[in-house]
Amino acid sequence: MMKKAEHRHFRAEGRSAAVIAEFITKVEAYREDAHALAKEVGAEGTVSGYSVDGFTFSGQAPTGWCSGRLRNGTRYYWPPKRKKADRELRSRMFNLRHPVARDFETMLGLKGGFLDVDGDGICIRHITFEHVGHTPIILVPACAPADCVPPDAVPLKSSEYWALKESTPED
Repeated sequence: MMKKAEHRHFRAEGRSAAVIAEFITKVEAYREDAHALAKEVGAEGTVSGYSVDGFTFSGQAPTGWCSGRLRNGTRYYWPPKRKKADRELRSRMFNLRHPVARDFETMLGLKGGFLDVDGDGICIRHITFEHVGHTPIILVPACAPADCVPPDAVPLKSSEYWALKESTPED
């Protein structure tokens, strides 16, 4: 079992804070577009990876659609490639791209995807963020080079980070 990821913590300010807000806006726009596409085909929801990979239905799925099952047992469906309309829908699904950590790193102007090696294997870690109360915090994997930090981010000591977490009520 891989060890829990360790991070260096930075308070986002200036451009970094703006990038976080922009990334959140992109994620929300993706969710709205994915929801609209699901509604258009009569689905209850979507299954997403890097794009809309399929739809979930509370009732019957469209006849002839392909199906799969998530690890939790939920069935999901996607259109086959036989008809032009289905191919067009598949194209719309796969072109609706979900923003991922790699996109966030690029928006910050940083290269990410750091190899974290321990006795159990290799894991790829990415720069991410969280909000502690109203404070945006950038989480840089401990395995990342020391210079892999946005220039306007303010380093936080571990004690400062945990004091901030403990003083902020959970939502």
